[in-house]
Amino acid sequence: MNKEEAETLKPGEQVCIFAGESTACSGTIVSCNAHGVEIKWDDGRTGVVLYPVMLDVEHYSGPPILPEASTR
Repeated sequence: MNKEEAETLKPGEQVCIFAGESTACSGTIVSCNAHGVEIKWDDGRTGVVLYPVMLDVEHYSGPPILPEASTR
């Protein structure tokens, strides 16, 4: 999604990063601020993604997606 789309995300929304790739992972928006979003990924990790670099993130609804190489 682009920066403008990312700025509309709300806590509780589901997203996926790198959809269709072996490193794809789904997660849930935890919090948002003026610079980006905090996401709790379904592989157990939590991270912050800044709005300008959200191009690999998209809205998602469905079962959890975990990276193929996930060790968790």
